[in-house]
Amino acid sequence: SSILREEVKNSLLSKFGYLAMKGPFKALRQRADYSEVGGASLLGVNGIVIICHGNSKVHSFRNAIKHAQECVDLELNDKISAEVSENLEVLNRAKTLNGDS
Repeated sequence: SSILREEVKNSLLSKFGYLAMKGPFKALRQRADYSEVGGASLLGVNGIVIICHGNSKVHSFRNAIKHAQECVDLELNDKISAEVSENLEVLNRAKTLNGDS
């Protein structure tokens, strides 16, 4: 954000642009803040795993648990498995047609 502040100071037009984008920048910062997100999904395992930052507070863990519950509700693991299987089938068919083994 300090880099952005430096660039905004370069021209009057940049300052007006920043004022117009201040709200979206704040929303983006919140969405990217590890304490708001809670954690990241670990893919490649047969289940729902959320990895949290080592310095996470209670608020972050609560959000990570909510995220895990959303993944369960959306049947995310089953959907990813189905997509991977489908793409592997397509890849194998393409290899067969191409003469690769």
